[in-house]
Amino acid sequence: MKKTILSLAFLLGLSYAWAACDDDDHYTPAGEIIATFNSQFPGAKQVEWEKKNVYQVADFVQDGVEKEAWFDSAGNLLLTEEDLTYAQLPVSAKEWIGASEYAS
Repeated sequence: MKKTILSLAFLLGLSYAWAACDDDDHYTPAGEIIATFNSQFPGAKQVEWEKKNVYQVADFVQDGVEKEAWFDSAGNLLLTEEDLTYAQLPVSAKEWIGASEYAS
C-alpha cells in the first residue's frame, strides 16, 4: 500500500513538472505581422515566434546569421537584432573594447 501511494505521488509530481514545461511553443501572430515579416526577411529559416509583453518577436536565421525582428500589434517592424562576430564590428567599437575592462 505504501509503494502504491508513493508511486501515485511520484506520478502526480511528474505530471505537474510536465505541465510547467508547456510554455506555448507554437505561438503564431496575426496575419499582417507574418506578411510584413515575410516581405522584410525573404528566405528566413527556422522561424520561431514568441510574444514579449506587447511585442511579437520572430527568432530566425537568414543567410546563416541568427536574427530577431520585433513587431508591434499593428504589424509594424520596430527593430531588428543580429549576432555579429568581432571582425564585423565597426572600428570605433573595437577601440572601445580594447580600452575597456573587456580588452582581454
